[in-house]
Amino acid sequence: MLKCVLFDFDGTIGDTLPLSIEALRDMVRELSGRVPSDGEITATFGLSDDATVEDLLPGRKDEGMELYLKKFAESLDASRLKPFDGITGLIEAVKKSGAECGLVTGRGVQSLDIALEAFGMDGCFETIEAGNPKSADKSVRIRRVLAKYGVSPDDAIYVGDTPGDVKWSRAVPCRIASAAWAQTAEAGPLEEANPGMVFLSVQELIDFIVPQLPPAARSS
Repeated sequence: MLKCVLFDFDGTIGDTLPLSIEALRDMVRELSGRVPSDGEITATFGLSDDATVEDLLPGRKDEGMELYLKKFAESLDASRLKPFDGITGLIEAVKKSGAECGLVTGRGVQSLDIALEAFGMDGCFETIEAGNPKSADKSVRIRRVLAKYGVSPDDAIYVGDTPGDVKWSRAVPCRIASAAWAQTAEAGPLEEANPGMVFLSVQELIDFIVPQLPPAARSS
């Protein structure tokens, strides 16, 4: 039985990475005149937003962060992006079952707050572990959440969309469900890293997780 389900954010709850990439590109262009490629931008991912901004625009983190957050909020508003279909229902099923539910993400707390509000999900998670500017290691943060809840890693699962999420989950060690439903997902590398545990749709994940929750979820 699952006693705790932890979620990544970008590419798992919403298709927000493309918006972040464009907001970061616009930020660099406006402040330096340079136009970084997608590859240059994504190479900085893993740490929190402020570390990404510092990598892309050395020595100008404060003004870079201010502009990036503005651009990201504007892009979310303009796109009217919503969470992936079914994901909020799954989160509610986990919570209703009595299992613990949390968010562990590499995204920085400021842009995460913007995205959660845009998604109507502010207050959705009792426990949030946001990104760190010095370490991309999610295993430390996953362990911290599990310790808070008093849940053994054997009774937990993390849902994330990258091979790195597989690595960090196994370091805990807890199970990892690989989300491959975002436009940025790469199912092949995920299947290689996490064979048999790659889910191409939210519904596939629901069908996998809900039967393992405490009985309250299965009877709802």
